[in-house]
Amino acid sequence: MVQTVCHTSINEDPESLDETFGLHTAFVDEVEDALFNEKNKRVRKLVADLHPADFSDLLEHLETKQCGQLVETLKDQFNPDVLPKLDEAVRETIMRAMGFDDFVSALTKLDSDEAVYIAGLLDPDERKAVIEKLPAADLMQIEASLEYGEETAGRLLQRELVAVPDYWTVVKTIDYLRSARSLPDDFYVVFVVDPRHRTVGLVDLN
Repeated sequence: MVQTVCHTSINEDPESLDETFGLHTAFVDEVEDALFNEKNKRVRKLVADLHPADFSDLLEHLETKQCGQLVETLKDQFNPDVLPKLDEAVRETIMRAMGFDDFVSALTKLDSDEAVYIAGLLDPDERKAVIEKLPAADLMQIEASLEYGEETAGRLLQRELVAVPDYWTVVKTIDYLRSARSLPDDFYVVFVVDPRHRTVGLVDLN
């Protein structure tokens, strides 16, 4: 039987693996060994602090069975930010391993542009089933974006924004940006609004 691997191709030179994936071969081998021996606590500890980009590289290096096993091992520790960074074939493997409900939950934790990107890759029946399970706020954002064609500004636009009252001081605004947990992962301006939530200006984040 031919063994399926999540990634498309890898140079067998160990040094090139470090360069391509930003991961040491010893680390990848250790993860594979922990998965093979079902050392779940060890697996979770090894990948706990991985950046989403490094985690996606790891998944694309693992065999298909190991990809699914890793996701099942992590359960609620799996970082949804990994999904948009994955190769399509790997993403499908991960989605199956997560299960429908957990996949929908993961979409709600992504910024709107990333959630729309993932939803747009699903076939029509899958997309319909996913959208019907989304909370109302996420549903409205994703449906509105999917009405636009692929690669258009309307489809790619991130719909979350950061807005603060016009009477806040700079210090209070900075404290808010540091402490708030519901901010988008990426934003570059802060909108200033009046008491009726009308925009009166904006400030570059820098």
